[in-house]
Amino acid sequence: MKLHKIITPIVICVTILVGMYFLSKTGFAVRDVNPQRVNETTVTNSIAVQGQGKVYATPDTAILRFRIASLKPTSAEAQDEVNRSLLGFNTIMKKY
Repeated sequence: MKLHKIITPIVICVTILVGMYFLSKTGFAVRDVNPQRVNETTVTNSIAVQGQGKVYATPDTAILRFRIASLKPTSAEAQDEVNRSLLGFNTIMKKY
């Protein structure tokens, strides 16, 4: 759970920074929208946006939580069965 509390803000910051980077590449400009008179010339301010951007990413992390339980007459038998199940699960997961 602590790792999640550390990773989430980092992912949010990186996302914001990447978004700002791509926004800067679009030619985005902000100007005052209130017209002003400067030397008897009317200046009309506006907002102009132009550009295109695409971001593609492949997830590289997954968090899996599972539980293996076994009820046997002795704890050694239950532990052996759980260990076999876990070994099978690990074998399957190594393929991915």
